[in-house]
Amino acid sequence: MEKIFVKLDQSAIDNQNLIVRKKLIPVRESIILQIDSSPPNTIFYYDFSKIEGINGSGVDEIISKVIKYLMTVEDKFLFLDHLREEYYEHRYNIDSFLKNRAKIGIVERTSDGPNFLGDISDTQKDILIFVYQNKHTTARIIADEFEKKLSLISTHLNTLYKNRLIRRVEENLEDGGRQFIYKSLF
Repeated sequence: MEKIFVKLDQSAIDNQNLIVRKKLIPVRESIILQIDSSPPNTIFYYDFSKIEGINGSGVDEIISKVIKYLMTVEDKFLFLDHLREEYYEHRYNIDSFLKNRAKIGIVERTSDGPNFLGDISDTQKDILIFVYQNKHTTARIIADEFEKKLSLISTHLNTLYKNRLIRRVEENLEDGGRQFIYKSLF
């Protein structure tokens, strides 16, 4: 399956601050409808290049609740793009809220590669870095690389997939077995 990248329609919030929950609820509902109308294996992204500010309410309505919804649907994903460097609080507010309140993570695409925000353990971050550097891999390859038990790595990969931080496809093996291939979002 090929990736399908879709920029979420943010026209209602571009050039604004994402700080007033009451105004963001209909935006989130519109985003959920866009997600529902898209096929499986769609990778959505938010373009933050025109967003001036975001606080906990904005993170909760536009990011956290959308990620939690994505976890309930088949093979749809979300990442952040163009977090504005001049607005340090974008990254800080998103990371802090996702880590301390929502207990979930998200991937940010930067010019230097992926950045992982939110509630992601050091081990999971190491695995994510490996997946994103290699673009696709298996639990066996990671277990061998990290000299860890296959079952431990498989558990981490399954969690990262369920949390929509990586993609997963099933591959049939020549001997009749199967394995999962884990892939980066971008």
